[in-house]
Amino acid sequence: MDNNFNAQNCGTSGTNRTNGTSGDTQDIGLNSRFEPICVKKARECSSPEALKVILSWAKRRGLTESQRLSIAKTFLKVHNLDLSPDKLLELLDVPQFSCDYVRNLGFCKEEECAESLHPADRLIIDTESVLLFHSTSELDIKIAGRREIIPIKKIAKQGKDGMKVNVALFNELFLKCYYIPPNPPFDEESALKVYQSWVDNAVIVREPFDVESSIEEAVIEVLTTKREFYDVKLLKEGKVPPKRGFFVEGDIILVDSELLKELLEEVGVYESMRKVAKSVRRLLANPNRASIRLRIKEQRRYFWAFNLEAIKAILKREGEDWTPEVKKEDDFSKAIEEIGGDFIE
Repeated sequence: MDNNFNAQNCGTSGTNRTNGTSGDTQDIGLNSRFEPICVKKARECSSPEALKVILSWAKRRGLTESQRLSIAKTFLKVHNLDLSPDKLLELLDVPQFSCDYVRNLGFCKEEECAESLHPADRLIIDTESVLLFHSTSELDIKIAGRREIIPIKKIAKQGKDGMKVNVALFNELFLKCYYIPPNPPFDEESALKVYQSWVDNAVIVREPFDVESSIEEAVIEVLTTKREFYDVKLLKEGKVPPKRGFFVEGDIILVDSELLKELLEEVGVYESMRKVAKSVRRLLANPNRASIRLRIKEQRRYFWAFNLEAIKAILKREGEDWTPEVKKEDDFSKAIEEIGGDFIE
C-alpha cells in the first residue's frame, strides 16, 4: 500500500490536498440520515480503516461488488489517493459491518451511536409523532421520517393469557425504518415497551387518518383562513349571520353549508359536496353525517360539523400550532343595534 494511503487524515474529506479543490464525500456510497455515526465519521477520514468501514457498511446494505468497487474508487479520488488493483480487491473482501469490526478498526463512537441502543429504545427515540384515532382504532406513526398507519388489532390483542403482541410486526417495522434487521430481534417484552410508549404519547382524535387528499387540504385551508370564529350562541341568538363566520360549540366547528361550498370554489374545489364529505371524513364531528340542521330565529339552516381536535392534531404534526380565537361578541352586531336595522346577507 502506498505511503499516501497510510496517512491517518480525518476532517479533510471533500478537499483535494494537491490543488485545494472541493470534492464531495456524499458520493462515497449511500450516505443517508440512517447511517451509524461511525460510518459518517469514516467519510471524514482518508485512511484505509475509514474505507474499510464504509465498504463494510455498503456490504451490509446489500450492494454488489461492482457497486462497492465504485465506492472505493470514489473514495480514492476524493482524497487524492492511489492504490494498486490487488490492494483494492483485498479491501473489497472486508467482512460485513458489525460493531465489533468497527471497534477493532478504531472508529467506534459508542457514546453517540444509535447502533448500540436496543432496537426498542431506538424506535422509541426516533418516533416523531403518534396519532391515535379512537373511532377506527388506528395508530398513525411517524418514525425517522417514515409514516406508517397501523390498526391496533394488528399490533396487539387481548387473549386469555393476557395481551399478545405481534412481535413480527415490530421486526418488520424496524427493517422498513433502518433497512437492517433488529439486533437482537424483538420479543414480547420489548415490542410491548414500544407499543406502550406510542399509546402513552399519542394525540387522541376520533376519526381515521386516511391518505391526505387535495380536497381535505383545501377544507383545512378554508377552515383556518377564510373567516373569523364566533361562539355558537351568537349564531343562535341571531347576532351574527350564518355566512359571516364559523361557529364553535365545544370541540365542534359549524360552517354554513352554502358558505362552505362558496369558499371551496374560491380555492378551486368544484367537486360535489357528497364527494367532499367522503374525502374529509376524518375531519367531521360525525364521520357518517357531514351536516346538521339548526334553527336560527324563524329559519332552519344546514351546517357542516367539523371536529376541531382532529384539525388541530393534523396541523400539529405538520408543525403548526393552531387554535381558533373564538369571539364571544361581535362588534359589528353591536353597531347595528346602536343604529338600528337588520343584517343583510
